Amino acid sequence: MSYESRLPLTLIKVGGSLFDLPDLPHRLHELFASAGRKVLLFGGGDDVDALRRRTSTNAISEEDAHWEAIRLMSSSAVMQSRRWPLAHIIHSFDELMTSHAPLVIFDTAYELKRDAGHSLPIGWHVTSDSIAAWIALKSDATELVLLKSVGREEPFSIVQAVEYGWLDAYFPTIAKELEIAGIEISWINARGSSLNRLPLRVSKQVGDRDA
Repeated sequence: MSYESRLPLTLIKVGGSLFDLPDLPHRLHELFASAGRKVLLFGGGDDVDALRRRTSTNAISEEDAHWEAIRLMSSSAVMQSRRWPLAHIIHSFDELMTSHAPLVIFDTAYELKRDAGHSLPIGWHVTSDSIAAWIALKSDATELVLLKSVGREEPFSIVQAVEYGWLDAYFPTIAKELEIAGIEISWINARGSSLNRLPLRVSKQVGDRDA
């Protein structure tokens, strides 16, 4: 195993709502300047939102919609790679283990099809956020960073984020597995002026108040 592959690995999930932000790579310069390997995973963007609406009208089954959403994430990986010229696309955990690159883009389709719902459920309660958490868990990442278009200035919990509609319903379940594995979860509102990197707790604690 190479020296590079032994460096700490940070998985960075880029929400599809950020795709229209032209200076996103520049805004996140400090995040990528830190030591260690970085893995980018992109959401599906507006096309997945349209797909969700089709599912709600029974125009497509939830399972078919799930795999179509995965395909759209693959398309996002290709399209967004043009904005990150130093990164190349990988498709498997084996590639990640043997890659010498400090920055890669993970196309999750191959590994999700191999899993076929065994360790990660299939359905709209599992979105790209939970998929990113699953990849972080399977790749022995040290941190999962969620880049979003929303957030708060003070720390908040995963339970609160689900209540606000910022995370999918399955995320708290897999987040507990990350917590057990010692994988940190952070949140950045990439549209905010401060770009604060907030720690994300699994649940509310005594004294927490909603905004």
